[in-house]
Order: sequence, then structure tokens, then C-alpha cells
Amino acid sequence: MKKALIGLFSALLFAAFSPTGAFAQLSGYAAPTTLSEGDAFQLYIRQDGKGDTPDFSVLERDFIVAGQRNSYKSTYINGKAENFSETILTLYPKKTGKITVPPIKAGKEETQPIEITVVPGNKPLPADAQKQGERQGRRLFMRAEVENPTPFVQEQTLYTVRLYSSVPVLGGTVTPPATDGVVFEAFGDPTRAQTVINGEPFSVLESKFLVFPQKSGEIILPPTTFQGSVADPNARDPFDFGGDFFGGFGGFSLTDPFAQTSTVVRSKTVRLDVRPRPAEADGSVWLPASDVSVSEDVTPPKPTVAMGDALTRTVTVMARGVRDSQIPDPTFPDGAGYKQYPGRTDAKTLTDSQGVIGVKTRQIVFMPTRAGELTLPEMEVPWFDTKSQTMKTARLPSRTVVVTPAEGGEPAAASEPSSARAPVIAEALPPKPAGDAPASAGETRVETAPAVSPLSYSAEILLALGAAGGGAFVGLLWLIAHLAGTRKKKAKISKADEASRRKAVKDFKNACLTNDPAKAKEALTALARVLWRDDPPLTLSDIAGRFADDAFFVEMENLNEALYAKEKREWNGFAFWKAFASTKQYRRSDVLADEAPVPPLYPKG
Repeated sequence: MKKALIGLFSALLFAAFSPTGAFAQLSGYAAPTTLSEGDAFQLYIRQDGKGDTPDFSVLERDFIVAGQRNSYKSTYINGKAENFSETILTLYPKKTGKITVPPIKAGKEETQPIEITVVPGNKPLPADAQKQGERQGRRLFMRAEVENPTPFVQEQTLYTVRLYSSVPVLGGTVTPPATDGVVFEAFGDPTRAQTVINGEPFSVLESKFLVFPQKSGEIILPPTTFQGSVADPNARDPFDFGGDFFGGFGGFSLTDPFAQTSTVVRSKTVRLDVRPRPAEADGSVWLPASDVSVSEDVTPPKPTVAMGDALTRTVTVMARGVRDSQIPDPTFPDGAGYKQYPGRTDAKTLTDSQGVIGVKTRQIVFMPTRAGELTLPEMEVPWFDTKSQTMKTARLPSRTVVVTPAEGGEPAAASEPSSARAPVIAEALPPKPAGDAPASAGETRVETAPAVSPLSYSAEILLALGAAGGGAFVGLLWLIAHLAGTRKKKAKISKADEASRRKAVKDFKNACLTNDPAKAKEALTALARVLWRDDPPLTLSDIAGRFADDAFFVEMENLNEALYAKEKREWNGFAFWKAFASTKQYRRSDVLADEAPVPPLYPKG
């Protein structure tokens, strides 16, 4: 009885809104008739009996047809059977204000025009329209918003889209808007949640994107679109006797209870007022970030180098809130006492819970050109702090090394072998006889002694000298070979240790930048075992004590809380790595990036 009354009420309701009556051969109805900009409404078209196919092309001028469902139904009312077809169209208005849905024609029949009102997105709906919407219950709609509607040019801002559904969503895709002057990047995986709106439960599918405006001024982000399949809310059980939207008293529907329909849902447009570079940033590098740090690894990590040896500085610039393409290549100014040769540049963009982190690494080889104390220059990276909205500078301090002369000093001038010259003997000679030029007192005369022939020595002496010389020569060869082997062995051990330290730091750095506290602990423990092979620390507290750095100790406490606190806490791996890279132990350790190719000592030209 209750279902029959509902069917009768539905039939009367349709008749009230359709001058042609509930049982006209072609009739139409729209719901809701007042809606906000960016929202959709449904146009219901019913055709009694058999007839020509309705022409919906007239709708394309003022509306976007986002979905269409067709069904054929039979009812049995008061002993009389009736057949009719039903079409439900999902329409998005292309403009605001009052819009007329034109008559839909099917042969000689046509519907009456229907007027709807589209309220601009920045204005609320009238109270009666809100109540009407609450009664009707919107089953699928989308909302979009930006975290910061007034970002600076190239500044990261978060764009969030939520799809609300009171019917099962069977599949589909969310497509972010595409417009000139804006770069969109997907941020994380979609998440699902539940909420209640006007007493009706809704599932919420949330998708996030990072927006990077590339120009200043007003930018309108077009609607985000969801295109997919949902369960048909009008599908009924064949044995569920009752009315449908177009009425039916004691009738039944033959639609598929598992029917699904394709649909398109769009969000509203979003406006960005993008601010240009501030005046103090003109002429300098534009890097709008929330944090920037500069660190370096040095090869070899010693305060003294020899002339002819290369010194490599591997510099890493990390900037939160920007992509790697926005970070300038690290460079040092030229100076006296050295030549520099920039090497390769590696760049990547990481993500964490706050957004993107741009990382750029470059190797620069320094070749000393003179001996003595040498100061390698500092590096400066200017950046704009989006939190305080002020210009700042990240600095890499200068580095002083002592350059020693090449081994053996300056090469001596070439001289003849001594065996090619006769020995020189100096002696005091007596005065010359009378008649000659008188010699001065104390005059020294130099005479050359005759060369001694080896044949003048006895055979026994020569044999003894040969035996002694041969033994000495063999002993010298053994000593040279032994020293070379020992040196090569030590070089292999040193190179293996260096490779182990290099890999351990790289693993630790990657664990930090992926924001995984468990992996960071494991990698840090492995690194400590490499740095202190003879006496490795066993706990995080022991490791913190070995580094003896206040800032690193604080970050270690934060790591402990993230690992062992009862309530889950957010952990900042970027800050942890930054504190580690600033410790004295890290700067002293032989933990280096890949070696750069060393340029020739005396390059041509």
C-alpha cells in the first residue's frame, strides 16, 4: 500500500511540472532547476509507446552532455499494461544565469521548454533551492580547491580534488585541468574516506596535485573531470513492486538490478592570483622554496695535497618546494692559485608529505697551480623563503688546504756521469824556477791525474767487487718489489674502505630523503659499522655520542620518537640528513661521491 501511494505521488508530481500530463506521448522534466555554476542536472525524457528517436542535438549549444542512460519499462496499472522508454541525460550548463532547455523533438511530438537558473560560483544558492537539493539528494559531485590562492610565480601550491558519491563508483579516472602557464604534477596516491552530508552517507575519493604557476597575474584553472562508471541508481529489483520517477501505481520495472552507467562529473573552476617576483629578487636567481641547504664531499678529505694532485668538491643543493629543474647548476667563482674544471651534474626530484624536494649534485675538480696555502672559494645560492617572504642565501663555506711541492722538489740539472771524467786533484805547488814569471805566495795549482785503467787491478779484487755488486743489485731489486707490493696492497685496502663508506652514506641519504624512519635507522647503523669498524656503536644513543653534535643529537631524538612513540608522529628526513651533513665527523670522513675524471695536469691551449 505504501509503495502504491509513492507511485501515485510521483505520477502527480510529474504531471504538475509537465503541461502535457503524465501520460503524454513525449514529456520531459529537469531536476534540479536551480544549481550552482559547475554543477550538473538531470533531464528526464519519457516516450510512451513506440515512436521516433528523440533528437538531443539541440542541447549542445548551451549544455555539455556528460552522460546518457536509456531504459525500456513496462507497467501494469488497474489491469492495463503500458510500455514506455525513459532517457536520463546528465547536463552541464555552459554559462550562468537563466537558461532555457529547448523542446526535444521526436517525429511530430515535442516536449515543453524548461527554464533553469545557474548561480555563479561565488554566490550562494537561494534557500528554497538548497532545500530542494537536499530533498533530491545529489548522488555524484566533485569539489576542487587550492591551498594557497595567491602564490608567487613558480611557487608550489597544493590542488585538492574530492569526488563525493552516494552510489558505488565502479571505475574511472580523474583528469586535472590543463591550461597555459601552469604545470600540474600528481602528488601521492588517491585516498578514500567516508562522510555524511545532510544526513546521507557519501564516499569521498581524494586526489592531490602540485601546481606550479609559470607566469604572474590571474590564472583560471578549468574544471577537473571525473569520467567513469557508477552503479545505476534507478535500477530496481524486478520483484520490487512500486512506482518509478514517472509514476506507476502497482507497476514494476524490468531493468537490470546490476546495471551501471557511464558518467562525467566536473568540478568548478578555481582562480589563482599569482604574484610576481618581489623587487629584492630582481636580477638574482629565483628559487621560491621553504628551505634550501648546500653541502659538499671532498676528495681527498685531507688538509694537505701535493702539486699535481687534483681535489674534487662534490656539491649538493637541496631545495624544498621546487623541482630539480628550478635549481641552478652549482658553480664556484674563479680565483688565484687554482684552475677549476666542472664535471657532470646529476638532478632528481623527490617527494615527501610536504611536497617536492629538488636535488642537484655537481662535481668540480680543482687543480692547484702553486705551492703554499690555498683557499678554495665559498659558494652562495640565493633563494626566496616562501614562509617569511624574504630573500635568503644558503652558503657553502670556503675551504683552506696546504699545497706541498711535488715529490723530490725541482728536478736537478743534468750532469755527466763521473766515470767519463778524470779525478781532479788540488795541491800546493812550489815556486817556479828563476826566469819564469814569479809565483805569488800561496798559489794553488791544479793538475789532472792520469786516468787509472781497470787492468791495473788484480783479478781477485775484480772478482770480489763483482760478487759484492751483484748481491747488492739483487737485494735492491727485492726491496723495490717488496715496497711496491706493500704499497699496492695498502692502496687496495684503502680503495675498498672508501667504496664501502661511499655506499653506506649514499644508502643513508636515500633513506632520509624518502622519509622512512625505519630505513634511516637501519642505514645509519650500517654506516656507523663502516666508520668505526674496530668498535662499532650498538644503539642510536651510542651513535649520537660518537658524532658529538648538538643539532644531530636533537634530530636523533626526533627519529627515536618517530620509531618508538605510542602515537604515530610525522618525521622530517630532510632535516635529519641536513643535520648529519653538518657534523664534523661527516666532513672528516672519507665518504665521497663518484670520482670525477681528473683533467690533464698541463692542458693544451
